[in-house]
Amino acid sequence: MVAFAACIMLAGVAAAEYPDAGDTWDYAKSFDIDQGYNSVAGTLAPYQDPEDGVDCWVNGTATGSDLKLYLNSVGYNKCIKAEMFNDNGGLMQRVHKYPDGTLDNIFITSILNPSPVHVDISGTPGDGSYGFIVYKK
Repeated sequence: MVAFAACIMLAGVAAAEYPDAGDTWDYAKSFDIDQGYNSVAGTLAPYQDPEDGVDCWVNGTATGSDLKLYLNSVGYNKCIKAEMFNDNGGLMQRVHKYPDGTLDNIFITSILNPSPVHVDISGTPGDGSYGFIVYKK
């Protein structure tokens, strides 16, 4: 019985391990990038302290890699913003739609320089699930 109670407590602790990715680059969560399409799922979860309105992701793919950022339709229709940066903080790409339907998409470059690549996802706390894709040529 004690072991069962301990399992329930651990499950509760595991369930409380939000957000799924850090809210700054210092606490970014690593994701994998191979050749082709690389899908990543995350959640901007409600009812947290602090609230989860930003997820930061990082990958150490090589400088000079040719990358393209996509946001799935679920995140896009929730007006979640996806941005890709090089390690100097230079914006490479943005995918974003405002609630009125106005697009705020930016494409500056697909060539990573310098590495690593950072993907920041931002929205309103409680927007829920989203997915982004990084295509590596």
